[in-house]
Amino acid sequence: MEVLFNKAGMPLFAYGKQAMIVTKGTPTPTIATDTPTEDLSPINYNGKFIVRWGDLNNYPVIAEGYIRQSTVLNSGLKYKWMATIAQGIYAAQNTGVDADGNDIFVRINDLNLQRSLRDRKVFNYMLDAFRDIFKYGICFPELIFSGDGQTIDGINIINGRFCRLTRDKEFVAFSEKWEGMYACTAADIKYIPVLDQYDPYADLIRLRRAGRTKGKSYIYPLFNRFSNNVVYPLPDWDTARQAGWLDISQEVPNFIKNVYKNQASLTYIIRIPYSYWDRQFPLKDYSDVVERRTLITAALKKIEDTLIGSDNAKKTLITHFAVNELGKAEEKWDVEVLDDKFKSDQQLITSAAANSEILFSILVNPAVVGAMPSGGGPYASNSGGSNIREAFLVNSALAWVDQQHIAYPIEHMIKFNGASEDAEIRFKKTILTTLDTGAGIKQIS
Repeated sequence: MEVLFNKAGMPLFAYGKQAMIVTKGTPTPTIATDTPTEDLSPINYNGKFIVRWGDLNNYPVIAEGYIRQSTVLNSGLKYKWMATIAQGIYAAQNTGVDADGNDIFVRINDLNLQRSLRDRKVFNYMLDAFRDIFKYGICFPELIFSGDGQTIDGINIINGRFCRLTRDKEFVAFSEKWEGMYACTAADIKYIPVLDQYDPYADLIRLRRAGRTKGKSYIYPLFNRFSNNVVYPLPDWDTARQAGWLDISQEVPNFIKNVYKNQASLTYIIRIPYSYWDRQFPLKDYSDVVERRTLITAALKKIEDTLIGSDNAKKTLITHFAVNELGKAEEKWDVEVLDDKFKSDQQLITSAAANSEILFSILVNPAVVGAMPSGGGPYASNSGGSNIREAFLVNSALAWVDQQHIAYPIEHMIKFNGASEDAEIRFKKTILTTLDTGAGIKQIS
């Protein structure tokens, strides 16, 4: 008997030679062993106390494994990543409100400023920042200062997979050897100071006045504010992991693959009387029993070929039999059609439920990726597409929080470099509309 377990030890499916066992119902929420709670006991590296990220200090590796193995989580995060980045940014100034109470934003007429915001380095910063905040719940922007310390030359993201925080959150410890917790030595770690979390911009001004920005760089960490963890916030999708839905979504295809690989796919049982072969191939006619066996085997193969294959669908098999003096049938064939006990539709329903729960955890409506649980089933088609458009509009509206989160380091950078204190970073978006408005899309900011 083969049994498939999730990482928490919950049996999901079992299959043997004659039976298949499926666990029913919703899994009881369990906290996986790699991050049961925050472990604030630090690791001491020559007087620097670094907080573990997960029990084995390898939560990013665990996260990458789940994301890589779940097609729906990977695509859901990528959808949210692309939708939140939108169509770029620009600097604008709020000049008041219109008659409807909407803010009026006017682009700042500074070509150098607008050119710097369109720079590849700024765009790459946004790509990497949204990637890490969605995957890990935290990202580590690095503000890089000029040689004289008077301006910020650039903004960069240090790969969150290799970053850890000290207990006092004063430094980010960077090392590519965290994934082997005890393989990392003090010599493998680079420490980068962290800006004040309460008012990072004021901290930048203080550091410049104190002459502590010349040729330096500082980390401006951004956290998933919805998580109450003290040091490392959990990403939104981790709820689906702890509830067991990610395990189920991964085990369903494994189960189906193993069933197709190992099941005995019998469709018919055909019972043929021994007397039929005695009449068809009498023993007295064959001096060599091997010849008779070969002919019988060929006849059986012909019977099977008559029943299987798409070309033989609905084909009739005709047999003859005799009735004796007592009215009992003799030499009668019996063809039994076997019921297929493996119902793939049930597995698709389970998989669809898991996929929906995963998408719900990251606030992505399943409709935008083609899964519509209502109506005709979990993968029912949709002719109008209005639910997809509405889901996209909701995602665009909710993206403002994440966009503003990532925009703050850019705003502080341009203000530090001399832009107006009223400068704001705005995101350009494409909004889907209906054809009766005269256009299929509309661009807003």
